[in-house]
Amino acid sequence: MSHSSDTEAAVRVAVERMAQAAMDWLAVLTPAQRRKAALPFDDEERRRWYYTPTERAGLPLVEMDPIQRQRARRLLASGLSRPGYATAAAIMALEYLLDQEEGWRTDYPGRTVPTARRDPELYFFAVFGEPGGRAPWGWRIGGHHVALHYTIVDGQVVAPVPCFFGAHPAEAPLVGPGRLRPLAGEEDLARELVHALSEEQRATAVLAPAAPPDLVQANRPQVEDGALPRSLTEIFSVPLSAEQAARTRMAEARFAERLGLRPEHLEALRYTRTPKGLPAARMSAAQR
Repeated sequence: MSHSSDTEAAVRVAVERMAQAAMDWLAVLTPAQRRKAALPFDDEERRRWYYTPTERAGLPLVEMDPIQRQRARRLLASGLSRPGYATAAAIMALEYLLDQEEGWRTDYPGRTVPTARRDPELYFFAVFGEPGGRAPWGWRIGGHHVALHYTIVDGQVVAPVPCFFGAHPAEAPLVGPGRLRPLAGEEDLARELVHALSEEQRATAVLAPAAPPDLVQANRPQVEDGALPRSLTEIFSVPLSAEQAARTRMAEARFAERLGLRPEHLEALRYTRTPKGLPAARMSAAQR
């Protein structure tokens, strides 16, 4: 059997696993819960995504009973490898640490779900269309620093995107010599690459001396030429009051000042369809 055939067979098995997990989850929901969890495939909500801890369409874990939560976690695992599922679970558990860091607060802009400001059960699941069969369907999970979306057409995963993992805190102490770092591999590899570059290469690869406050494309539904990072007031899934928006802008300004981020840095980071940075052709085999 060819490598292509092996891949196609593996994808079919994965799609069947996701479809069964989605159907099994929906089957144990109440009618009221299904109205939140099951949406039409062509619903505009399918094109929205967030990586902030804000509310969104779908059914959150906090509104499920233990069996429903277990089946939701099974749906999450159906779309990931074992390392991927372990990473997602670790990131979600970081909400416990963030809750402690922020002083066990309960306030959050636009929050209607009765829960803490940070909660590992504030992750929303949604299914679009009917799982299985030939008609297009999809599913997603969204919450703080975990955003996974799958679109299936004709039994094939045509778009496993957006796919986002983040970590806050990025690092936390454990009992003994170890430390909890869910994204350690990616972070360390990126630093190793930068240190492996020559001064000339680094001058081209590093676009600005200060990092942007957030993703350059943010949570836009598609890549936009000329994009700059969005303000948190734009990224949140719910509108903020004038007072909340003003406080958010002030916090962002203080953060940019601490980073040393200036307007010319943002301009250098502006997304353009013409590639920026260091092309692979200018890297050694080891760097690539």
